[in-house]
Amino acid sequence: MPYLENARVVGTRDRAETANYSAQIGSYFSAPLQNWLWGWTSFWYEGNELHLFPTITAVLLAIVAVVTGARRYLVWVYLALAALAFDLSLGLNGLIYRWLYAHIWVFQGFRAPARFAIVFLCALAVLGGFGFVYLKRRLAAPRLALAAVLVAVGLESGGAPLRLMQVPKREPDLYTFIRQSSPTTDSRPVMIELPMDSGFNSLYMFWSTRHWHSLVNGYSGFIPRDYEETVKIMRTFPDDRSIARLRKYNVRRIVVHDSYYSERERAALMLAMAKRPDVIPAGKYRDWIGMAQIFELKPLDDQARHK
Repeated sequence: MPYLENARVVGTRDRAETANYSAQIGSYFSAPLQNWLWGWTSFWYEGNELHLFPTITAVLLAIVAVVTGARRYLVWVYLALAALAFDLSLGLNGLIYRWLYAHIWVFQGFRAPARFAIVFLCALAVLGGFGFVYLKRRLAAPRLALAAVLVAVGLESGGAPLRLMQVPKREPDLYTFIRQSSPTTDSRPVMIELPMDSGFNSLYMFWSTRHWHSLVNGYSGFIPRDYEETVKIMRTFPDDRSIARLRKYNVRRIVVHDSYYSERERAALMLAMAKRPDVIPAGKYRDWIGMAQIFELKPLDDQARHK
């Protein structure tokens, strides 16, 4: 139900976006950049969704299972599942998903059909297991075969380092204040954090887990139609148009992260905000990189609302 409601509010995805994240046959020959052995193949396709190389070891073991007929019934079940998932992962480049996209609107909400490859790889892993069981029963040194296969899989699948974003472990004073000053009820004021830049939105969302205020800022692979318009409007903040936009979203609290503005930009922004009687300073606190300022946006009174 949440997904259906989301589609009702923000619509379905653009066909070009779905096509961009549809796998190609060549995607199954491309591994992630961090892969120790096959990382050089990552440059063939852009985006980790299209790096789907299953490893040679897994493919060879799966072929053994299919060719030898080991556990024939189960092999055909998993082979059929792998074939289905493979075609679905091709998205608009394949057959089944293209038909589903055209005739069943739910499928127009998926961003990356290439992720059906997860099901394909799971089915392939089971087939590889059947293949290994067949070989183990016919080899003189089954333990040595097991060690060899584990080493081969480890070398082909190993990848490091995993690139992650570092965030402080200690809660910044800014979010401690916001959390402690928040109402205990569910009616917590809506916030916006500035600058409203996609490069910072994931951090804003991460720290929102400390206070659970609703944010105008967001990070997702599915951008609502009016979000980009909001970003453009906020570039001229705090003019009347941007303030009206914030009121539309019931924003009551504005956070400005000083470190992400140049000294000249910050001075101009503070001067413009100081000229607005409806934007009230509420304190200055340390965030994860420097200092941040909190402002309260006064709600319109009944007379102004009527006008």
